[in-house]
Amino acid sequence: MKYYILSTEIFEKYSIELNEYMQNELNVNVELIIENDNLSYIKKAVELSKKIVEDDRYKNSLILIDETGGLGFAAAAKVKGMICAQISDEHSSHMTREHNGAVGIALGGNISHIHQIKAIIKLFVEEKFAAGRHMVRIDMLDEMA
Repeated sequence: MKYYILSTEIFEKYSIELNEYMQNELNVNVELIIENDNLSYIKKAVELSKKIVEDDRYKNSLILIDETGGLGFAAAAKVKGMICAQISDEHSSHMTREHNGAVGIALGGNISHIHQIKAIIKLFVEEKFAAGRHMVRIDMLDEMA
């Protein structure tokens, strides 16, 4: 699985530290993308979301980092088939992956400390989608989109 980290330039150092943590501590394949402004960040979030959905929704994941996570979430959630959650705590990270099959999470650099973000990412990376009874809800949401 490949993880894309997309960040606004304001959180470049934050994202670089997260990228190094994911590669060195979690041993996952990561591509870091830093965008200079909010408009290019939104466009890239939509582009990557479409790529993830088209390739195979459970093959790759997207981690969005901006001021509150709201900007990245709003952009990614507009893409049909993209399951993304705005996260600020560890429990939600685990639950959204296991129960909702989220392949994208949006994080707020002004909301969560880097140590908390690392814990959120660790749970997101380690958790797997349970499918089963949860797949009924996912299929229903896909039909509505």
